[in-house]
Amino acid sequence: GTLLYSYTLEEIQKMNELPPLPERNGLICQEWNWSLEDIKAHNRRLIVGATYITDDGKTRLYINLDDENYLTMPIIFGQSKTNAVEVDWGDDSPVETFSSSSSSSKLQIYHTYSNVGEYIITFNPADNCDLILGNQYHDCNVVGSDKYSAYTARRGYYSNRIFKVHFGKNVQLNNTDSFEGCRNLKEIILSKGSTAIGSSFFRECNDLRAIIIPSSVKELQSTVFYNCINLKTVSLPNGIDAVNSEVFIYCKNLKELTIPNSFTNIVINLCMGCNSLSEFVIPNTVTTIGNAAFASCYVLRNIIIPNTVTSLGNSVFSNCWRIEKMVLPSSINSVGSNVFSECYNLKTVVLSENLSIIPNSMFYKCHDLQKVIIPDGVTDIGSQAFYECRSLQSVNIPSGVQNIKQSLFTNCNSLLEVNLPESVVSIEYGAFQYCSSLSNITMSHNITSIGNSAFSNCYSLLEIFVPSGVSALNSSVFSNCTNMKKYDFSEHMQVPTLSNTNVFNNIPKDCQIIVPNALYDEWIAATNWSNYADRIVKVSEVET
Repeated sequence: GTLLYSYTLEEIQKMNELPPLPERNGLICQEWNWSLEDIKAHNRRLIVGATYITDDGKTRLYINLDDENYLTMPIIFGQSKTNAVEVDWGDDSPVETFSSSSSSSKLQIYHTYSNVGEYIITFNPADNCDLILGNQYHDCNVVGSDKYSAYTARRGYYSNRIFKVHFGKNVQLNNTDSFEGCRNLKEIILSKGSTAIGSSFFRECNDLRAIIIPSSVKELQSTVFYNCINLKTVSLPNGIDAVNSEVFIYCKNLKELTIPNSFTNIVINLCMGCNSLSEFVIPNTVTTIGNAAFASCYVLRNIIIPNTVTSLGNSVFSNCWRIEKMVLPSSINSVGSNVFSECYNLKTVVLSENLSIIPNSMFYKCHDLQKVIIPDGVTDIGSQAFYECRSLQSVNIPSGVQNIKQSLFTNCNSLLEVNLPESVVSIEYGAFQYCSSLSNITMSHNITSIGNSAFSNCYSLLEIFVPSGVSALNSSVFSNCTNMKKYDFSEHMQVPTLSNTNVFNNIPKDCQIIVPNALYDEWIAATNWSNYADRIVKVSEVET
């Protein structure tokens, strides 16, 4: 995590070579994990790290035993050849080797120390032998044992005794859970060689602050850094082309992450819950962004989606509270549900002209969203797409949309006016409920159904035309429309069914229900309509 050099982009372009490799006691610097050529080609801010190996090629585990009741240190490791790894426990006891039945089997070994204190356990594999720390089974790390067994307490103690690891030669990192739960592990030196880092390798290493990934690594398996809550800096090399889900999920102090151009996908939950990540550059090699990739990145403010991206998964930016503007390029033709839900400060959105669907809850509770222009090609707008967009004043409904879905504009209490195109045939439950500022709505003549509570608590609505195709009005459709002056049923050919007397709950005393002359007598006598007979008037009697 120590800054050694810093250059502007202009200075980098003029360089002929990278600076000299740094020196550290007990370590040999193998490389910078980026080449100068790749740095110049990216031409943007990067974190370039130095990769080291131990000076004697041995892998070192630094431990601190501070409880005299726990002095028998367990270790699990694997070797590709029997008796080919020398283990030195660091207390002047004899160096040991161990036999294994096969190259895939793992060894559980123990050593009892005489006193509390700090020790360095070293592993020295032969030149033709691979070293693997930990088991290959889920929930079994380098000190062994399933965390759900009776060994839990001891495993937790010994996991937390490891505070530093320096890797040497022939170490394979594609194991599962090797250092999972080592909560006091502060420093990791990864040597060049392994091509993959296994699932949950450093999961819940709560004290880990920085990590440099060697250039040899091409794959990060799932949850590698899951819940590493103090991880602040990661240097990823160019060339990584396989990154699995949830690699950095809940790394709540991660402030900066540079994604190289070798990425083609931003995977599911990649940075979910990275609460300190304020900006992120998506390279123009990326084509898809997976579900919840940046969900709950509360301070994420600056992010640009390149025009190579064709799809966004569900909840990609949900709960990104600081984002104020988002542009979806025309390359995007598919967007998942909840993609911007609860982005409370989102004010402006430019949507891709190639979208045909606005999915469910796309802008759910985007309280500061003021205006959205929905592309003409959109034929479907999902339920709750604009739920509780409190600042939304206007929105266009394209001519291909047929259904105004459930709770689409519920609690949009700044919405003033809506025009429904003639393509609309239904308005579902609660579609405009609590749109308290809505004063004017133009209804499609082709609407045949209006759901429960569709316009309830629209306090500012003054009049509404009910199309002749609506044959029934359901519970609370116009409940608490307390300023309504006129309900226009004048084009109806028959009296619609009134399912409940609460359809017009709290109807104003001066409100008129306008009906055809020929249906007047039938209307005032119909079930539940009779409760409103004093407000039902013939169309011929309405003053123009």
